[in-house]
Amino acid sequence: MTLTIINDAEVVGGITMIRTFIQLFPVGFFSAGVGIGLGADSRGTTYDTPTLIVQAISRTSVDAETAQEYDPAKYSNILAIYFEALIGIGNAGRTMLVEVYNVTDSVAITGTELSSTSTVTERKRTDDIKANMPTTAKMLSLRVKHITDVGICSRAQIIIDQGV
Repeated sequence: MTLTIINDAEVVGGITMIRTFIQLFPVGFFSAGVGIGLGADSRGTTYDTPTLIVQAISRTSVDAETAQEYDPAKYSNILAIYFEALIGIGNAGRTMLVEVYNVTDSVAITGTELSSTSTVTERKRTDDIKANMPTTAKMLSLRVKHITDVGICSRAQIIIDQGV
């Protein structure tokens, strides 16, 4: 988990928000057609963070062993929650879909699906999903929902904004 404190010196009162990141990127996750590592993709794009490179699949893929805990009791005054990831696809005309998956209850978190048809990795972020998040502690993971080509997913994370 990463904690970022946002402090705008121009704002009277100092620190106005705390932003927490829960990485959903399953480091060390390997299964049929899916791999994670540092380095470059087939186009020569290099990545400095663990990057999920997915071969063509048309099924869901999730790794319960690398799930991360989300416990709302650990956060006070939650203002908003978002899911964000850098995603892209290998060839034009194809699609990649990823989402946050509640491993504990075996269900996707509503409103977290992100898709890309871009051959350039792009940052995607959901609208506020606070109302859709579990109300008790659950194990969450990144789920590759669908892909019709080689896809890239990096920096998949839940972002929790808290007021102070």
